[in-house]
Amino acid sequence: MEPWALPINADARRTERAVRVPLLNFEDRRRRYELDTDAGEVTAQECATELDAETGTRGMAAYVKVGLRERRQAFFAFYVADGSLHLVADGSRFDLASDATRVKRTSVAPFVKRFSVYQGDNRAGSWLYWFTDLREDGFIPKDFLSYIAREVAPPASQRGKILFWEESAAGRDPTRPAFQEELKQLLQSTD
Repeated sequence: MEPWALPINADARRTERAVRVPLLNFEDRRRRYELDTDAGEVTAQECATELDAETGTRGMAAYVKVGLRERRQAFFAFYVADGSLHLVADGSRFDLASDATRVKRTSVAPFVKRFSVYQGDNRAGSWLYWFTDLREDGFIPKDFLSYIAREVAPPASQRGKILFWEESAAGRDPTRPAFQEELKQLLQSTD
């Protein structure tokens, strides 16, 4: 599946597949984004509480500084739609459920990381950025691109992520113990 570029202009023609996707801000849990998948527009919203920001979201997003010399902010997000995980990476969209799509985060040099998206054997996108893994404490990740590569993109973890974000999108708390137990049993039965 080919990635599609998110149109930048505000006059982009609307299509029937247009979706406004609420996304939790990875770096500030009291904020959320809304991604218009047709126009490629992202809006930010401040919420009164973390619970307000989390309710109804379909995934997570963050602006990441990419580039080594000429740094710029690039928008990255993952979200659930139509029972599948999708990745938006700096204006391109990828279906993470596709067997051909792979995500990889590597260390290129001390403090230099590369986040890449592959479609089959072809690298469809690649971003270099500065990050020191010394800031990672293991439990709460600080690097959103590492989180995507480690926790979201691997096929083994996708079913759980889809169920988690579908629960959130339905307005229910996916961290409640009853759902976590149900999720655990469901994932064990599919292994």
